[in-house]
Amino acid sequence: MYIRALAIFDLMGLLGILVYLLSDSLPYYYPIVFFRTYVAEILMNSFLVAGLYCAVLLTVERYWLIHKPHKKRLFSIEKTVIFKIIAVLLLSILLHTPMILQNTIKTTPSGLPIKGNNRKVLCKEPWWTIFAYYKMCRETLRLLCVALLVSLNIIIAKKLQIAKKNRRMLIKRSSTTVNECPELVVNGANKEKARNLMKSFTEKKLTALMIAICFIYVIGNIPQIGVMILQNESVETMYSFQMFRQIANTFEVLNHCINFFIFCMASSEYTRAFLLYCTCLRRLLLSIPACATIIHKRRLTSLFEGKDITEASRRRSSNYFIEESVIPIERRDTVCMLLSTSESKSSTTFAPPKAAFNADDCLVLRNTAVIGSSEIGDVFL
Repeated sequence: MYIRALAIFDLMGLLGILVYLLSDSLPYYYPIVFFRTYVAEILMNSFLVAGLYCAVLLTVERYWLIHKPHKKRLFSIEKTVIFKIIAVLLLSILLHTPMILQNTIKTTPSGLPIKGNNRKVLCKEPWWTIFAYYKMCRETLRLLCVALLVSLNIIIAKKLQIAKKNRRMLIKRSSTTVNECPELVVNGANKEKARNLMKSFTEKKLTALMIAICFIYVIGNIPQIGVMILQNESVETMYSFQMFRQIANTFEVLNHCINFFIFCMASSEYTRAFLLYCTCLRRLLLSIPACATIIHKRRLTSLFEGKDITEASRRRSSNYFIEESVIPIERRDTVCMLLSTSESKSSTTFAPPKAAFNADDCLVLRNTAVIGSSEIGDVFL
C-alpha cells in the first residue's frame, strides 16, 4: 500500500511539473497565470514531499518488523495504513500552503497578467522574518525525514547481514551433522541449503537496493532543501543561484522518476501487478528478447518461491503432528503400511502388510488416512 501511494504521489507530482512547463508556452490568459502563480507550486511540492513521507513510513514499518517481529501492535497495520497515507498527504499540503504568499499576479505595461514576487508582503517586517522561519521549519522537517530514512536503512542492512552470518553458521553445523551421520536423508539438507542460498542472494539484493534508495533520496532532496531556504528576491537575478536551482530541480525530478523502477526491482509482485494492468507496455516489453527473458525469469522465480512455501508449510504441519505425539508406536491409533518398491511404481496406494514388519519401514498416518506416493517424503518417522 505504501509503495502504491508513493507511485501515485510521484506520478501526480511529475504530471504537475509537466503541466507547469507546458503552460509556460501557452498564451497569458488569466486562468493559466492563476494556476502557475497560486496552484502549481503547492501541488507539485506537496505531492513530491508526500512521496518522501510515504517512503519514510515504509522504512519505519520494515524496521519495526525486523527489530521487533513478535511484538503485538496496538492497531492493525491494514486498518491504519490508509489513514497514515491520507494524513501525510494532508500534512504536506498544509505545510506548503503558505507558499501562496511569496507570489502574486502582476500586470505588464501592455496589460498582460504575469507571475511575480509578492514584494508587498515578503519585503516588509515582520512578514519577511516569519516567512523565513516558516521555510526553515518546513525544510528542517524534510531534512530530518531524509536522515531518518538513511539511518533506518543502514540499521536494516546491518540486521540482514547479521541474519546472513547466523544462517551460514547453521549451514555449517547441519553439514557437520550430515557427515557424522551418513544414514540421514541428504535431500532435505540440500533443499535447505539451496533455500538459504536464495535467501542470501535476496538479502544482498535488498541491501544494494536500500543503499541505492538512500543515495537517490540524499541527492534528490538535499540540494532542493538549499534552494528552498535560499530563495528570495535578492538572489533571483544571480546566475549562480539560477544554475544551482536548475541542477537541484533536475536531481529532484530524477529522484522521483527512478523511485518507481527501484521499487519494481525490489518487489516482483509490484512488477507483475504493473505489467498486468499495463497490457500495451507488457506486449512491448515481451517483443524485446532481453526484456522478455527478464520477465520470464522473475515469473519462474515467483512460482518456485510459492512452491517452496507450500512444501515448507506442509512439512511443518506433518512434523508438528509427529513431534507432539508422545504415545508409543505400539499404541498409536494409526495404520502402518509396508513400502513396496515394485507396487509403488504401478499404484499410488499401498496394501497392508501380511507378515511381520519393522517400525523403520512404516508410514504413520493419522486417522487411517491413505496418502499418495507424492507425499511420502513428508511423513516418514
